[in-house]
Amino acid sequence: NALKSIETLTKYGIPLTVLTVISKYNYQHLFEFTSTAYHKGIRQVLFQPVIYASNYPELQALDDKSHLNVPSEKLDVLMDELKKIHHFEHRHKINTNVYRILPWISSYLISAASNNGKWFFEDVLKKFTCREVYAIIDIAYDGGIQPCGLARAEVNIRKDKEAGLIALWQQGTAEIREDLENGKYRPYCNACCHHFSRNMLASIVRYPVSNRVALMNMTATLLIRATTKIFTKIYSN
Repeated sequence: NALKSIETLTKYGIPLTVLTVISKYNYQHLFEFTSTAYHKGIRQVLFQPVIYASNYPELQALDDKSHLNVPSEKLDVLMDELKKIHHFEHRHKINTNVYRILPWISSYLISAASNNGKWFFEDVLKKFTCREVYAIIDIAYDGGIQPCGLARAEVNIRKDKEAGLIALWQQGTAEIREDLENGKYRPYCNACCHHFSRNMLASIVRYPVSNRVALMNMTATLLIRATTKIFTKIYSN
């Protein structure tokens, strides 16, 4: 059904983005999928690992949900697939987020598999900040304002409408903001991967000195990407 929908949208010239969850069932076919997407007219493909925390904070996560991720012993296969996609993107008019997830996806998957209590982002950042609690208003299906997509809502937009959305959002995120400022993370912080690339960028911008290694690596990556895109466009024309 998804493929039929894609074919219909591209037939009528409606642009779309495909978000693919990387799991132990598809990690060895990611390059093939990207190539197929390109030839079907899709121009943006995004990837993310399985978020092993519950996507509905009021409900328990599925048992062994983290085991849906790529096992540690298969990381070399996954990284090879991602690097092939990265090179494919350099030669074709298609955008992916592979360049953004390559720096941290191995650390995330190792942490998910081992559950060793280590914060996976410490492998790529010396100092971390969460952009999401300052940039996104997460409103759940029941009107609860979640501090982030993985956190339980304590404030509801239906209970105090006169206060205004921004005031309610600030109230609902105050505690987690204070904790994060003091380096106190929640268990679900280690399962956060959907927005981590943006959080990584925010951490580099906010703490460039502490994160200078990540800053240099990201700057080099962005320069190479921008230059390649320019040459690809010139070559295509």
